[in-house]
Amino acid sequence: MRKFLVAVLFLAFWLLLTGFTSAQPVSAQSGPTFTPADCADFDLNIGFDETNPAQCGYVTVPEVHQQPDGPQIELAVLILPNPSGSPTAASPFVITQGGPGGATIETYAFQLTVDSPLRQGRDVILFDQRGTGLSKPSLACPELLTLTKETLNLDLTLEEGNQRYNQSALACRDRLLSEGINLAAFNSFENAADVDALRQALGYEKIDLYGVSYGTLLALHTLRDYSAGLRSVVLDAVVPPQINFITMSPSSINRAFNELFQSCAADAECNAAYPNLEAVFDETMAALNQTPANIILQDLETNETYPTLFDGDAFQSSLFQILYGSQFVPWLPKVIYDAREGNFDFLSSLLGQLYFDRSMSYGMYYSVVCAEDADFTLQDVSLEGVRPSIADNEILNDQAMLDLCARWDVPALGARADEPVVSSVPTLVLSGQFDPITPPAFGAAAAETLTNHYVVVFPTGSHGAATTGDCEDGIIAEFLNNPQRAPNTACAQEQKMDFFTPGEFVPLPILGRLLNFDSRAVIQVIILTLGLLGMSTALLVWPLLWLVRKLRRRPQAPVPVFAIVGRLVGLFTPLPLILFLVLVLVGGFQLALENNFMVLFGLPNSYRIAMLLPWLALVAGSLTAAATVYTWGKSIRTLGDRIYDTLVVLSSLGAFVILAVWQTFFAFFR
Repeated sequence: MRKFLVAVLFLAFWLLLTGFTSAQPVSAQSGPTFTPADCADFDLNIGFDETNPAQCGYVTVPEVHQQPDGPQIELAVLILPNPSGSPTAASPFVITQGGPGGATIETYAFQLTVDSPLRQGRDVILFDQRGTGLSKPSLACPELLTLTKETLNLDLTLEEGNQRYNQSALACRDRLLSEGINLAAFNSFENAADVDALRQALGYEKIDLYGVSYGTLLALHTLRDYSAGLRSVVLDAVVPPQINFITMSPSSINRAFNELFQSCAADAECNAAYPNLEAVFDETMAALNQTPANIILQDLETNETYPTLFDGDAFQSSLFQILYGSQFVPWLPKVIYDAREGNFDFLSSLLGQLYFDRSMSYGMYYSVVCAEDADFTLQDVSLEGVRPSIADNEILNDQAMLDLCARWDVPALGARADEPVVSSVPTLVLSGQFDPITPPAFGAAAAETLTNHYVVVFPTGSHGAATTGDCEDGIIAEFLNNPQRAPNTACAQEQKMDFFTPGEFVPLPILGRLLNFDSRAVIQVIILTLGLLGMSTALLVWPLLWLVRKLRRRPQAPVPVFAIVGRLVGLFTPLPLILFLVLVLVGGFQLALENNFMVLFGLPNSYRIAMLLPWLALVAGSLTAAATVYTWGKSIRTLGDRIYDTLVVLSSLGAFVILAVWQTFFAFFR
């Protein structure tokens, strides 16, 4: 009996310690749940198999966490298990995308390949934040994509464009409300609660949390309210809550442009190739505002093309957007110089992807931003030292934002959302020197109240370091392996911007035009192919004619040596061109596989010798043409022979004209 009483008392004491004796609602007992799903339903066009395993599903959470019995929403989750075969870390690496409104799964499922350093030794979890990507409901605004397509070729002032934009955004808002979506629930506080709910649903005691751009703000809110569930945090392109990124945008954009111009001027090769870069930029912008260019943009999802009016403001805005990608920065001096000459191939290729992007959920963007960052006036906007073209446009954009937020009508999160986050959780703070929206000063500001932090600024980086290179991923991976020790950042300190100059590649702009599905380029390829086929028929016809006549043993009129040599040379004329085209295709395909943007301009210098092949074909073709003219003048060979020879010459002429249009014959010397 005594043992029984002791056992009962022990059980009661254990229940008291674990909290089971307290009355709790059913929803709190059940908590967030994870429901597996078929990865094929995510429609990612990625082959998940034994060599690249994955698990997909949804975590169900309350729409409003303080109302656990209220409406529920589903967060899409993609789990990438540790592929290395080494012991798996107890804490997974959870990745949150920026925006707000960006799709994490769509972005990182392709970037985090099996051999990525970020996946070795740990599971990686991608989840689409509420309202974004594959999560349900989606707060995407297709109304804005429709507006983009309708206005690309219209000459609108910035005020007119903003007015139309706000009308379409509000039409999206009205539709979302009619679908029963509570826009007030889509904010950073609820989002941070989702991160902790995800951790609980998947059964982890702690997680390593990564955020990029707005994802850093989300990570900081999570760090403030749910730090017990965090082993470490990586902040990449930092948005600290105590700084309103909107009011700082003009100075941030201006700083990034200055960084570009000054870096090129300080680089001997860049300055020699692209002198006075800032002046050329200003002149080009002014010229385009005076006389806009006409470019073609393609929606890669539908393959539809859209004529687009491209003025100076669009030029400046486009370069600002391109500055986000560190892989693009080395090309920007050439892009600016090309634009001055009326060449927009590079811009057309990238802008088609930017303008027709479907990955952003703008309903989520405005719900978050209007609740958290719309508490400012135009007098708060930082304009000191900002070039007028940026300042004027940003003031108009900020006013449009305030107007939209006034009608988006979501409650403000209040002062708490703007307080610096104080924490001792190990935190890695990453910034890029060329970042146009979250400069290194933002990372430094966030780190001031994080007592256990490591700050890294990448001299060649821009907006987001993860997955951009071995150095960047290596530093993150080393930090994750041991967050209590500063990672080795020597590789970052050794980085130096290497601007691409004409001497580093062979210009072949047709590659970029073909990647842009330029209709004129496609027609030119067809003409070149037909010309090459016409030339190549001689490889069969001429030897066959010679053999037939030889077998017939009929007497033939003597043919001068010059005419014979012309035909013999003509036999080999298409061969250098075939070899040239094969090399170009192989080189271009290899660059495309490597995501090397050189392919939009030309080929590596190692292909320069191949640029002599068209010259070899041109010399041979010219000799054949001269011999053909000679046979007509002397009435040598039969009429049928002369007509066929002429068709071969005309075929080669068509091919050479296309190669001349492509500037192929001068590529070797440039």
